[in-house]
Amino acid sequence: MMMRSSIGALVIAMGLLSGIACHSHHEPSVATLPSNMSFPDPLIFQNGTRLQSPADWPRRRAELRELILHNEYGEPPPAPGNVKALLLTSSPMKPNPAKPQHREYKITCGPHDSLSCLVDLTLPPGNGPFPIIIRGDRCWGAVADPIADELKSRGYALADFNRLEFAPDTGVREGALFAAYPNRHFGALAAWAWGFSRVIDFVETLPEIDKTKIIVTGASRGGKASLLAGALDERVAITNPVGSGTGGIIPFRNQPAQAEKLSSMLKMFPHWMSPRLAAFNGNEEKLPFDSHEVIALCAPRAFIATEATEDKYSNPRETWKSIQAAREVYDFLGIPQKIAVTYRSGPHEHNLTDWKSLLDFADKTFYGKVTTRPFDQPPNTP
Repeated sequence: MMMRSSIGALVIAMGLLSGIACHSHHEPSVATLPSNMSFPDPLIFQNGTRLQSPADWPRRRAELRELILHNEYGEPPPAPGNVKALLLTSSPMKPNPAKPQHREYKITCGPHDSLSCLVDLTLPPGNGPFPIIIRGDRCWGAVADPIADELKSRGYALADFNRLEFAPDTGVREGALFAAYPNRHFGALAAWAWGFSRVIDFVETLPEIDKTKIIVTGASRGGKASLLAGALDERVAITNPVGSGTGGIIPFRNQPAQAEKLSSMLKMFPHWMSPRLAAFNGNEEKLPFDSHEVIALCAPRAFIATEATEDKYSNPRETWKSIQAAREVYDFLGIPQKIAVTYRSGPHEHNLTDWKSLLDFADKTFYGKVTTRPFDQPPNTP
């Protein structure tokens, strides 16, 4: 694991960046910030004092949230408060507790109801209320039949939507949420995370859904989006990014040669992030935070990353470092069992093994079920 920064250097950085956190018009240039190749300590306030008890965490979390959003993702719009849903199809038409049910809804929200997306909802057999997994990767197709069958057999509902309906992945900040809120400076990842929250607004209204057992998931760039959704929305009980890479759970600092780097991400996908992040390109060691603190925003709620040992984009060794650094927050809060990571063999994808790992962790977290699956073993890679 990377060594911790000194308190002195951290206080200097936090002092220089206090204006950034409050969106000052006099932000310091990146060149004036101290370099720090180690992970910033998430358990130190901006004023340099250390957290004394778990009761201090909400205030520290609020500091980190503002710092991270301003510099990395941008601040998404507030909740619109006008989410409405129209049932389009239902199969079977009359619910039968002995059989699963599929429904399709159209939800609308935002200024003048200008934003909309389709939500495919699948309910398992039974009367509920069911835990639910919300996936934003419908743009890549529906989940495979073996995955759908696994969810039904385990008693989990699935809400599947296309995050691109909230912000296109075209390389520019235009359309959908950007058009609805033109005066806000956020990237597509923040827009997609906002979309997750609007789907949560909707599923919370369904009597078949257990509002205390909401899970968000996604893979690759969808994993980046689900990470941010879970970090920001405290209604999410379990956050599950899959192969999320840079802009997800991989640290920006000390990236190995083969990993997805900030420079390549900003070149290919500049619309994903806050415009501010480009200032740290080539100066990642000057960032006043790192990805372990995005994970930490999920605390005290549960978090599991599902990763692959042959995933060159997500670099399993670096994800392990980030998880261990975030684990310090969970240990401090006395909930070490609520942060987990699993590794499987194979490439960059979201497959049945990943879903089974999530479901085992969810069963353990929600119901105290015993599992033999390890949730804290490092990757078996060179």
